[in-house]
Amino acid sequence: MLKIKNITVVIFMALLLSACGGGTPKGTDSDVKDLVLDITMGEIKKQITPVMYQKVTNVPVGVIGIKVTYENLVKNKNKDKNSQVIDAIDDAMDNMEISLENVRIDNVNDEIEKSESSANIIVNGKSSPITYTAQRNSDGDIYVEVFGL
Repeated sequence: MLKIKNITVVIFMALLLSACGGGTPKGTDSDVKDLVLDITMGEIKKQITPVMYQKVTNVPVGVIGIKVTYENLVKNKNKDKNSQVIDAIDDAMDNMEISLENVRIDNVNDEIEKSESSANIIVNGKSSPITYTAQRNSDGDIYVEVFGL
């Protein structure tokens, strides 16, 4: 009887330790979903920056080949209308409704602690399919890549 209790305690402790170690991150984990949303918001900001720049300044960035990034606008916010462009971008991002729905785990590889998932990203009511991977890096942190944005 004592052996069974000891084995049970050892198995229970092993499960606790493996949970603390992280294990394979899955697409349904809240940390993974939060990272997917953060990456998506960053990509949306990257995409709307030239549009907002053109809207505020009336400079046709696509026609004359200007590369406008949010980071460069912030670095040079005292030039021209850059602060107005930054405000327009920030307002657009603040008013954006974004969610991750219909999350499906497509594959889990516990050996390399990597999972692949599919989902629908909903931005202001419009749904688009995406896929993403989640994996532990060499430091044990979760690393996420998003495809289809």
